[in-house]
Amino acid sequence: MPGFARSRIRERDVGRHFHSTFVLDGTPVTYDFPSNIVPPTRHEFINDVVGSRGTINPVEHVVLESSLSIPAVTFREVHNYLIQMLTEPVMINLVKCYTDYGMIPDPAASHAQQWAYDAYTAFTQQIPQKLLLANFLFELKDIKGLLPKIEKSISRTASSNFLAFEFGILPTISDLKALFAMTEMVTKRLKHLRDSYGKQVDLVFQRTIPPLASNPDISVPFLGSFEGPSYVVRRLSYQGKFRIFGKLVQKLDIPDTSFATAKAFAAAAGFNNPAAIVWEAIPYSFVIDWFFHVSSLIDTLNIQPFGGEWDVSRVGYSIKDEFLYAVYLDLGSNAGHQQVYCGTIFVKRFVRKQGFPMSSLLLTDGSLSPTQQVLALALLEQRR
Repeated sequence: MPGFARSRIRERDVGRHFHSTFVLDGTPVTYDFPSNIVPPTRHEFINDVVGSRGTINPVEHVVLESSLSIPAVTFREVHNYLIQMLTEPVMINLVKCYTDYGMIPDPAASHAQQWAYDAYTAFTQQIPQKLLLANFLFELKDIKGLLPKIEKSISRTASSNFLAFEFGILPTISDLKALFAMTEMVTKRLKHLRDSYGKQVDLVFQRTIPPLASNPDISVPFLGSFEGPSYVVRRLSYQGKFRIFGKLVQKLDIPDTSFATAKAFAAAAGFNNPAAIVWEAIPYSFVIDWFFHVSSLIDTLNIQPFGGEWDVSRVGYSIKDEFLYAVYLDLGSNAGHQQVYCGTIFVKRFVRKQGFPMSSLLLTDGSLSPTQQVLALALLEQRR
């Protein structure tokens, strides 16, 4: 039965009239304008599809909730009147915060695409690849180069030893840990595949969304009793989870033989992806991965060790995140742009969609993490 789309909106404190009291150059003033409606303090909407069985029903659920009030302050507005504000509603439209002010940005497209590649690899790999054993063995000959050494300058000594640690010692330790744990992993994975033969299994791939890049303050027009001030909205915190999910039914032919176990070990050790071995061996290929998703694309080329059926279906993804914003009243140039704290706006979002979150971008977002920035400087120092 096909589903149908629906939309619902819920709001709190709807229909309040504008009412303000202040002192204008020593004279008490009341400003009461019944036709000027104060925006609601809570706005929630849900757009979803229901009734479509056996598929992913899309949903978008957003809640915006404000806790705002302007404290008693004294300032001069643009006409040089001395204003002593007593009560004044905060006229911030929560709907515009979502539609016009960009207060609910999506995760970077480059991150979403990276996770899509990684999830696709995780969902299609019969035996997860834990390391590239061929590269590990080949690089053992260079292990003596990992020892700390003194260069002709302090900067070159620091950069050289830092690069040796990041690209030599740390990867070697990681590969050794993976190598020691491989027997247990392969044994458990083979048992899981045999036990789940012909059964539907849930697939889940989850990532924590990195902290959003710092953004400039959002300026929101002041709609109140006098001229001059404006609102400044500043993001205080963000946390979010990105999840890709699906269903798997597999009927793999995995005989209980030493040869089948050896094939599983070969897949776990990375021998089933020659392209990845070549790419890893190319000098500075990791730098290209900072800007392009080459290694992720190569990971999708793994040759699977066993024949049979591998049916992944009902794939979808979701975003679940929260934003916290602080709101300040900027009293304008006559008051030296003094900012007065008015409270917070809390935003909660849940989005679910069908399929993998693919985009047409091959590039990452171009930004480098702090570690990548340090690595880049160290590499430049070595090239001098």
